Amino acid sequence: MPEPVFVALLLADRVITEDNQKKGIIGTFTQFSLRQLPAILPPWFIDAAVTNLLGGHSFSVNLVFDRSQQVIFSAGVSTVCFFIDGNQIGSRVLEVSKVEDTPGPARGQRPAQAPAE
Repeated sequence: MPEPVFVALLLADRVITEDNQKKGIIGTFTQFSLRQLPAILPPWFIDAAVTNLLGGHSFSVNLVFDRSQQVIFSAGVSTVCFFIDGNQIGSRVLEVSKVEDTPGPARGQRPAQAPAE
Protein backbone atom coordinates (compact mmCIF):
# COMPACT_ATOMS: atom_id res chain seq x y z
CA MET A 1 0.00 0.00 0.00
CA PRO A 2 1.43 3.43 -0.88
CA GLU A 3 2.37 5.83 1.90
CA PRO A 4 0.13 8.90 2.49
CA VAL A 5 1.60 12.19 1.30
CA PHE A 6 1.16 15.16 3.65
CA VAL A 7 0.40 18.28 1.58
CA ALA A 8 -0.67 21.02 4.04
CA LEU A 9 -1.93 21.82 7.51
CA LEU A 10 -3.61 25.23 7.67
CA LEU A 11 -5.02 27.08 10.69
CA ALA A 12 -7.88 29.42 9.79
CA ASP A 13 -10.63 31.62 11.17
CA ARG A 14 -13.25 30.06 8.86
CA VAL A 15 -13.80 27.41 6.23
CA ILE A 16 -16.70 27.95 3.85
CA THR A 17 -18.25 25.77 1.16
CA GLU A 18 -18.86 27.57 -2.13
CA ASP A 19 -21.78 26.82 -4.49
CA ASN A 20 -19.49 24.55 -6.54
CA GLN A 21 -18.62 22.53 -3.36
CA LYS A 22 -15.08 23.92 -3.23
CA LYS A 23 -13.82 24.88 0.23
CA GLY A 24 -12.69 28.45 0.91
CA ILE A 25 -10.15 28.82 3.72
CA ILE A 26 -10.55 32.29 5.25
CA GLY A 27 -8.09 34.07 7.57
CA THR A 28 -5.10 31.73 7.88
CA PHE A 29 -2.77 32.37 10.80
CA THR A 30 0.32 31.02 12.59
CA GLN A 31 -0.09 32.52 16.06
CA PHE A 32 -2.47 33.54 18.83
CA SER A 33 -1.71 36.81 20.63
CA LEU A 34 -3.58 36.73 23.93
CA ARG A 35 -4.11 39.44 26.55
CA GLN A 36 -4.24 36.87 29.37
CA LEU A 37 -3.88 33.17 29.95
CA PRO A 38 -5.96 31.15 30.27
CA ALA A 39 -8.16 32.58 27.52
CA ILE A 40 -11.31 31.65 25.66
CA LEU A 41 -10.49 31.55 21.97
CA PRO A 42 -12.93 32.28 19.17
CA PRO A 43 -13.75 29.26 16.98
CA TRP A 44 -10.98 28.27 14.59
CA PHE A 45 -10.40 25.50 12.09
CA ILE A 46 -7.67 23.12 11.01
CA ASP A 47 -7.59 22.10 7.35
CA ALA A 48 -5.40 19.09 6.57
CA ALA A 49 -4.58 18.01 3.02
CA VAL A 50 -3.29 14.51 2.38
CA THR A 51 -3.04 12.54 -0.87
CA ASN A 52 -2.27 8.93 -1.75
CA LEU A 53 -4.92 7.44 0.58
CA LEU A 54 -7.39 4.71 -0.31
CA GLY A 55 -10.19 3.34 1.85
CA GLY A 56 -11.15 4.33 5.38
CA HIS A 57 -8.62 5.74 7.84
CA SER A 58 -8.70 7.29 11.29
CA PHE A 59 -7.07 10.65 11.89
CA SER A 60 -6.30 12.86 14.88
CA VAL A 61 -4.72 16.22 15.64
CA ASN A 62 -2.67 16.97 18.77
CA LEU A 63 -1.44 20.34 19.99
CA VAL A 64 1.92 19.72 21.69
CA PHE A 65 3.80 22.26 23.82
CA ASP A 66 7.38 21.89 22.53
CA ARG A 67 9.40 22.31 25.72
CA SER A 68 7.60 19.58 27.67
CA GLN A 69 6.10 17.48 24.84
CA GLN A 70 2.77 17.61 26.73
CA VAL A 71 -0.50 17.85 24.84
CA ILE A 72 -1.63 21.24 26.16
CA PHE A 73 -2.33 24.82 25.11
CA SER A 74 0.01 27.32 26.77
CA ALA A 75 2.12 30.39 26.00
CA GLY A 76 5.15 29.58 23.87
CA VAL A 77 5.79 27.62 20.74
CA SER A 78 3.51 24.65 20.20
CA THR A 79 3.31 22.13 17.40
CA VAL A 80 0.09 21.03 15.73
CA CYS A 81 0.66 17.34 14.88
CA PHE A 82 -1.47 15.44 12.34
CA PHE A 83 -1.83 11.65 12.59
CA ILE A 84 -3.32 9.04 10.28
CA ASP A 85 -3.99 5.60 11.74
CA GLY A 86 -1.87 6.52 14.78
CA ASN A 87 1.19 7.58 12.74
CA GLN A 88 2.30 11.20 12.63
CA ILE A 89 2.57 12.29 9.01
CA GLY A 90 2.92 16.06 9.40
CA SER A 91 3.07 19.04 11.73
CA ARG A 92 3.33 22.81 11.89
CA VAL A 93 4.23 25.45 14.47
CA LEU A 94 1.61 27.48 16.36
CA GLU A 95 2.92 30.33 18.50
CA VAL A 96 0.95 31.50 21.54
CA SER A 97 2.05 34.78 23.09
CA LYS A 98 0.78 37.04 25.82
CA VAL A 99 0.59 40.70 24.79
CA GLU A 100 -0.10 43.92 26.63
CA ASP A 101 -3.65 45.23 26.50
CA THR A 102 -3.98 47.38 23.37
CA PRO A 103 -6.94 49.16 21.76
CA GLY A 104 -7.28 46.42 19.11
CA PRO A 105 -5.48 43.44 17.61
CA ALA A 106 -2.47 44.12 15.47
CA ARG A 107 -2.81 43.18 11.84
CA GLY A 108 -2.51 39.43 11.35
CA GLN A 109 -3.17 38.60 14.99
CA ARG A 110 -6.26 36.97 16.43
CA PRO A 111 -7.96 38.62 19.42
CA ALA A 112 -9.15 36.37 22.23
CA GLN A 113 -11.66 36.87 25.03
CA ALA A 114 -10.84 36.55 28.70
CA PRO A 115 -12.54 33.60 30.42
CA ALA A 116 -15.71 34.35 32.36
CA GLU A 117 -15.20 34.51 36.10
